Amino acid sequence: MLKLVGHAFEYLEDTVAHELYHKNPCPLWSDWTNCTAKVRDSFGYHTRVRTSGDVTIETASKVCEGQCTSNYTITKHGFCLKSHNSSAGEPHDERTCQSEGGHLINADTKERVMDIAEIAKTNQYTWVDGIIPTMKE
Repeated sequence: MLKLVGHAFEYLEDTVAHELYHKNPCPLWSDWTNCTAKVRDSFGYHTRVRTSGDVTIETASKVCEGQCTSNYTITKHGFCLKSHNSSAGEPHDERTCQSEGGHLINADTKERVMDIAEIAKTNQYTWVDGIIPTMKE
């Protein structure tokens, strides 16, 4: 039931807010914060803000569902990622991921590249399956 209510609010936000924006343009939203739900089948929340200069003019929060097992991290963009502090090589690492029901992350979207970069800051080994697209700021 909670998922149904959440989807109804998302639909309402997407349709009504979109119409209001075109009538009175506002600054862009920030990225969503990480979901506070840390394990699969649990619920949490995340937020985003609109700012004008140094002043927050609007804050939005919504319910989110934990999608990762306890040893994975839910990224800002909703991906379940797990980092390791050692590597036995790409083929072995891919098999390790597959044994846990996953794969090496494919850097095929801007959001995934941003999440990979965030995790790579704290890990010596970061295997990526795919091609990193050209990013423009």
